[in-house]
Amino acid sequence: MSMISSYLDAVRGLRPPPVDWSRAPATYKTYPGAARTGPVTGSLGSLLRDLLGVVRQVWSHASDGAPSLAATRSVPSGGALYPIEAYVAGANALGHYAPAHHVLETVREGDYRAAVNAALAEPLDDPAGAYLLLTAVFWRSGFKYGDFSYRLQCQEVGALLAQACAVAERDGTVVQTHLRFDDRALTWLLGLDPEAEGLLAVLSLPQVPASARLLCARTFPARTAGPARPARPAVPSPPVAGLLPHLVALHRAAGARAPAPTRRVPPQEPPERETIPLLAATPPRAAAGIAARRSTPFGYHPVPIGAKQLAAILAAAWAPGAADVPGAEDGPCTLDLYLVVLNCADIAVGSYRYRNNASALEPVGIDCPGPAIADGSLAANTRAALRCAAAALVPVGDPTGGEDGFGPRWYRVQQAETGMALHRATLAATALGLAARIHSDGTNPATQAALGLSGTGRTPLGFLLLGTPITSGPSLSRRLPLEPGAEGGDDGRPPATDAGGQQ
Repeated sequence: MSMISSYLDAVRGLRPPPVDWSRAPATYKTYPGAARTGPVTGSLGSLLRDLLGVVRQVWSHASDGAPSLAATRSVPSGGALYPIEAYVAGANALGHYAPAHHVLETVREGDYRAAVNAALAEPLDDPAGAYLLLTAVFWRSGFKYGDFSYRLQCQEVGALLAQACAVAERDGTVVQTHLRFDDRALTWLLGLDPEAEGLLAVLSLPQVPASARLLCARTFPARTAGPARPARPAVPSPPVAGLLPHLVALHRAAGARAPAPTRRVPPQEPPERETIPLLAATPPRAAAGIAARRSTPFGYHPVPIGAKQLAAILAAAWAPGAADVPGAEDGPCTLDLYLVVLNCADIAVGSYRYRNNASALEPVGIDCPGPAIADGSLAANTRAALRCAAAALVPVGDPTGGEDGFGPRWYRVQQAETGMALHRATLAATALGLAARIHSDGTNPATQAALGLSGTGRTPLGFLLLGTPITSGPSLSRRLPLEPGAEGGDDGRPPATDAGGQQ
């Protein structure tokens, strides 16, 4: 049995025990003895802030519970647990991004950009001005979701990669994304325990000035494997080999050095049924959805949305993937996009497969999928949101279909592409005045059957509900200014909105 199959079988059969919040680790990782520089400014600061920075406070006054105050970030995270950390390799230091303070903490002094570049499966001809390395602290979400948390962490990294591209578009800069690299070399460089925190993605930032000093005024020669020990965090993350054995085994196997994929994923086969052409629609700028995006907690108005809006969202979701994944130059290469239409003014209720090459929908599965999906194993909030949602975007793929070419890393790549597609769709929906929220419990056998996929080996990888937001509710959201005392947001965004986006 393949490593991915072993992981999937184990996760499918496991039922996590009730959540023990007393075992929850710290929300923020920090290096208390390290030199700090910040707040981080320029294009790098803008990128870090809109990836992992604490940018918003949300007051919630639920009708059936106590009021709450939460500090949130720009990109959604499973359970709002935020397991992803960021490290920056620059001209004279390797630093850890501390999101609560928007500063960089020195992990190693020295220029390690050449070492990071050499560890990429497809190194750049010349090292970039800076590199951003994204890791997952396994226990931060694993204490709640168990071994299944690896899937959520890989998808969250994909969402962060999509967000990075949107921020770069907004700021007029460039980022390149990488999903294939030497895990062992980069994990050692960061000083991480590979059974506690694992590297999942790298971004190269070619337009950060090559001479930019990230953390201190000193300059250092380029180093490939400096002898100095890295700084140690205040509270090291616990190794989880005994707590999350299936997660650790798959991550270790996926990180092994492997040759380049031996083949590309085959293109879509011809449709079996007559397709429905979509209206021509230009995707909205992803950057237009960054400021207002938030996961709607109150569901949707039961009103239809237009076919042109759905076409624009689908086109936005189907965008180029990581630079080092063969076949991802024009869009996801590890998955297809399916659409469950529940309430659209111009498209009949039903299940569809998106034919991106023809901008069309192919009918699949059953004609009335909503009740069938609702019969599945769903959380109460998913079931409530499904009743009034207008549509659901469902990335679909074979979880082991590319393992012969990519090795166990296929799982990471596919889940990252899923996260990228879902987040791009979310940003597009937000830019169009709609709301979206990921409900991972929607990826169950009932949804698989409703899409006509039972017995095919292909399964739902994500489940994004779309609809018209409820524009009033017992919540207030305020974007935090970068500088204390500044009015509104650091970028001119309005200072306060309610849960539906109303100021």
